[in-house]
Amino acid sequence: MGANMKKLAAVCITVLIFGCYALSQDDASAPKRAPLLLVQEIPLPNVGGRIDHFTFDAKRKRVIGAALGNNTVEVVDTFSGRDAHSITGAAAPQGLAYVSELNKLFVANGTDGKLRIYDGDSFKLLNTVDIGEDADNVVTIRQKSEYMSPMAETRRVVLQSSMPQSASA
Repeated sequence: MGANMKKLAAVCITVLIFGCYALSQDDASAPKRAPLLLVQEIPLPNVGGRIDHFTFDAKRKRVIGAALGNNTVEVVDTFSGRDAHSITGAAAPQGLAYVSELNKLFVANGTDGKLRIYDGDSFKLLNTVDIGEDADNVVTIRQKSEYMSPMAETRRVVLQSSMPQSASA
């Protein structure tokens, strides 16, 4: 083996040893990488109390949150970094879902047991469906032309995509 080959082998072995050592370090005191990175903070000066569930309008880059302690639904424009709109008149809003195909916002209200349906542009109240007490979670599952919103463990509301004036429970 020539001198150059010996030097090359020594360099490769050194890189391999130090590379393996560096990659094998699981020091508990070492900072871990955060799964999320804080990009900006957007103040919500008119919101007091707890914020419950969130939903996202990807087209308009809006985060919509149920301000449970405020009895409002807050629409935050993440592009401009401001609280864009506050929907008042909710009764302990908890679960919510924005369905882009329908351009509608569904909000479950725990105090009065109503599912309120709002227009996705103007946030005008379009419909109210009585779903029973302690309405908490809204989950949308697209099946054919229906959106299902399971409430609690045993109740669910099925809404046709044409959005009739009443929904069956």
